[in-house]
Amino acid sequence: MRVARVITRLNRGGPARTLLPVLPELAERGVESLLLTGEPETGEDDLSDAFVAAGVRVVRLPGLRRSLHPFADRAARRALEREIAAFRPDLLHSHTFKAGYLARTAELAPAIRRVHTFHGHLFRGAFPPPLGSWLAALERRLARRTDLVVAVSERVRAELVDVWRIAPRERTAVVPGVLLPELAVAPTAAERAAARARLLPAVGPWMGTLARLTKVKAPDFFLDVAARVRAQRRDARFVWVGDGDGRERFLAAVARRGLAEAVRFVGWQPDVRGWHLALDLELLLSDQEGLPLSLLEATALGVPVVATAVGGVADLVRDGIDGRLVPRRALAAASDAILELLERPLPLAATPPPLRGLAPDAHAAALLALYERTLADPVRAA
Repeated sequence: MRVARVITRLNRGGPARTLLPVLPELAERGVESLLLTGEPETGEDDLSDAFVAAGVRVVRLPGLRRSLHPFADRAARRALEREIAAFRPDLLHSHTFKAGYLARTAELAPAIRRVHTFHGHLFRGAFPPPLGSWLAALERRLARRTDLVVAVSERVRAELVDVWRIAPRERTAVVPGVLLPELAVAPTAAERAAARARLLPAVGPWMGTLARLTKVKAPDFFLDVAARVRAQRRDARFVWVGDGDGRERFLAAVARRGLAEAVRFVGWQPDVRGWHLALDLELLLSDQEGLPLSLLEATALGVPVVATAVGGVADLVRDGIDGRLVPRRALAAASDAILELLERPLPLAATPPPLRGLAPDAHAAALLALYERTLADPVRAA
């Protein structure tokens, strides 16, 4: 089987981090892959070299970028069509909005099936309501040219099917993100203590976010919460582990608000497991999410979480068991949840959360089964 895959950029976000361990597993199952991508945004790491080292063929599409740009989009679509015509895949699988738009508006051979994965959506929370509604209407049109719509959690699928009417349920499937085996092994108390001593100063309880520094992750709200918690707990400390296009704004806001003593920025770090374990509480206060890998990892490692109840977050975090869920942009609720958990920590959960990420081999097997089912179905999308 030949599968061409297009993704807007290979940054350290969830879509690329999921694909990196999965594509070699698909290769072992006889899937020949071509990965088409654009350039990362300013301040973002590029994982292209890691994909190449894993044996994946990566091709840049000139003009493919995150922002809307008619001339660049046209050039990227033409480049996509040329690469697809040369590779002659059985199936084209797109990830992220811009890549999905180009993949499903491109002129391709009729036999090529099209699959698109929603790693979340931008219809609510990421943009003003009129723009979100326009994006939903566009996705409904694109779904008519899509043989299979994949969501990363049942809640994301429910939103796509029941709330936004993107596609009928029978043309959808759910494949959760990847939880690497080394991040699924339960830690010991000694490992937690060693991680804390190695990565963070001894002073204070530490709250942190492991995520891209970009608008949808609400770094401005993270600082609002930090300031409010600090007003009641002067020993509280915060750290952001990650980088992105919002770095300069974030650092300027930290300085402007007098939070330099309380908030650290450490950029991307290779020791993901250690950084999870070093935290007293993990925060993810995003405006929108799909199935965030950082919370897959945190809940698997037993790190208590305070997170906004958006997208598939509630499929991962059991309120009162794994941490606290709060409404989006609810400053008092988020701050109070943090203060409550600092005063009265939750006992370690006796059972893992109901949804755990798939190991790379299981994720690859699930994708292959969907591909085979899609290719065997004689009825294309209407």
